[in-house]
Amino acid sequence: MTRTMGIAVATFALAAASASTASAQTLMRETEMERAGQIGAPLNAVEIQVDSGYNQGFGPSVPATQGTQATGLGGAGLGAGLGLHYRANPYSSVGINGSYSMQNLPRGAEMRGATAGIDGAFHMSPYSRLDPWVSVGAGYRMMWEQPTGQNNDVFIHGFQLAKAKIGVDIRVSESVALAPTLGGDLSMFLWRNPEGRVGTQTVDTPRLNAFVFAGVTGRFDAGGERARPVTIVGRR
Repeated sequence: MTRTMGIAVATFALAAASASTASAQTLMRETEMERAGQIGAPLNAVEIQVDSGYNQGFGPSVPATQGTQATGLGGAGLGAGLGLHYRANPYSSVGINGSYSMQNLPRGAEMRGATAGIDGAFHMSPYSRLDPWVSVGAGYRMMWEQPTGQNNDVFIHGFQLAKAKIGVDIRVSESVALAPTLGGDLSMFLWRNPEGRVGTQTVDTPRLNAFVFAGVTGRFDAGGERARPVTIVGRR
């Protein structure tokens, strides 16, 4: 009887020691994971996106219509954008966005541009300090040509048929990220509105134009949760 109780006590002590060792190993491995650069990712959060950088349009001028000349796209300029997304899970978000740009034309003229649209973003490594991502979408593009002197302003507009951006989020915290960003879109201007009472004119032979962007994007997440990856830790 005494011998049996001794064996039971020894077995219990051995099991407790093993559990303590396994627990310590688990804690150590979780600590090592944190050191490897993992960080919580937004889940069910509202995400504000802002960007700024270089932009430029390429391609043919928008053809002339009755009483107007062809409209060029201008040269290189600066632009800024703002977006509001819903981050449904750490790997994706969807939302609306807009942008504004400005270029200086020869002889003191100016060109202003704006877009409005929708897009979705897809994150490759949302739990890492460095998180590559890509976004795709479509929208509407508008441009205003403002010549000097007595010449009339001209407003051209049409569809942003497809747009895409790529970047790498540098996760400053669980709710803030900064990313170097490259982007581009394909647009087609279908209508022109000269200054005055002419009204909207249809561009008879619309052409495809390309626009590029290079700059920095910031993401700011509010609300929701900060999810962490589920990791299965082996026990010995």
